[in-house]
Amino acid sequence: MAYTGLTKSTFAELFTTLITGKTFKIAFYTEELDASTSGVYDTTNEFVGANYTAGGVAIALAATPIVQNADGVFIHFSNVTIANMTTGATPIKGFAIYDVTDDGVNPISNKVVVSGRFKIPQASTNGTFSTSITYQMAGVNL
Repeated sequence: MAYTGLTKSTFAELFTTLITGKTFKIAFYTEELDASTSGVYDTTNEFVGANYTAGGVAIALAATPIVQNADGVFIHFSNVTIANMTTGATPIKGFAIYDVTDDGVNPISNKVVVSGRFKIPQASTNGTFSTSITYQMAGVNL
């Protein structure tokens, strides 16, 4: 069977264009986020708690931000760690990584690049909260 569509190298170029020269933040949510409907950063269901401010925290691209492998093409971000964070009774279930680039000409877009859910809701009680996950949600299996 033959498959048609964009090649992995084309997706890699598209993803590279999407992230090059950009600055990102990650926001955490008490509900899962649907990547197909998360267009721009939104405060609806955003986590509120000790040592976390609405709008999220800065997140950097990984040393190798675009990866191609047998499963597809992926955008990789570095892990985030927040000290002394308390989630309370409502754990964090979802996240959105969004563009906060200020180039001095165009307004900050707040466009979501990657959003999704944690397989296991994340909780912390005055401890270190860490996103020790790989952000492969932006990947496209080819």
